[in-house]
Amino acid sequence: MIYSQQWRVYDVVFSGISLIKTYKAQFDSHIKRKGIDSLTKN
Repeated sequence: MIYSQQWRVYDVVFSGISLIKTYKAQFDSHIKRKGIDSLTKN
């Protein structure tokens, strides 16, 4: 099996709603409230 050294991102769109855009909005909101470092803390 051949593995690529690149990331691949796929989007799921259902009823006109993009999963990537939805997650981006959630992350943006979280970052604005708690800062970027809070994304990697346990």
